[in-house]
Amino acid sequence: MPQTILVVDDERDIVELVRYNLAQAGYRVVSATDGRQAVEMARRERPDLVVLDLMLPVLPGAEVARMLKQDEKTRGIPIVMLTARGEEVDRVVGFELGADDYVVKPFSPRELVLRVQAILRRDEKEGPDERIVHEPLVIDVGAHLVRLKGKEIVLAARPRLQPGPAPLRGLGLRRRDRDAHGGYAHETSAGQAGTGR
Repeated sequence: MPQTILVVDDERDIVELVRYNLAQAGYRVVSATDGRQAVEMARRERPDLVVLDLMLPVLPGAEVARMLKQDEKTRGIPIVMLTARGEEVDRVVGFELGADDYVVKPFSPRELVLRVQAILRRDEKEGPDERIVHEPLVIDVGAHLVRLKGKEIVLAARPRLQPGPAPLRGLGLRRRDRDAHGGYAHETSAGQAGTGR
């Protein structure tokens, strides 16, 4: 049975363009033209992937993504944002909401199909509901969630000092001062040992 893709966009010509290209690639395509329909259809159809516009009537695409990622039944469904909003802040918000990819309109239908195929291939390798449990820590890979004692932990990337002479200049740190975790042990102004990572 072919994999199912839910295409959500209020522009019917975009829906038909995406539908045609995904169908040519062998996918079953269902569609919705507003946010509320999208959430209902995702819960009913359980698609393998959602292609989601951000600017939707009734319920905005950002809220649709949030609802899908919070629902136990739909949180593992990958989302590709397909939108005219191409500023960095829009892309960052899309990824923070759980998007697996972000495509800006105007777009190449062939590239969109290839991105969909890559995400679905990756998800086949990972498995649909991969969870790592080491009580009290639970990592839900598919939902991009981490919980400690039942409470969600918000994770964010932070820059690390890169090894090498440039970041160490003026800090009084040397390569041999590295601790076991790759950071640098150093003395604070109070003379106590600290870690610089």
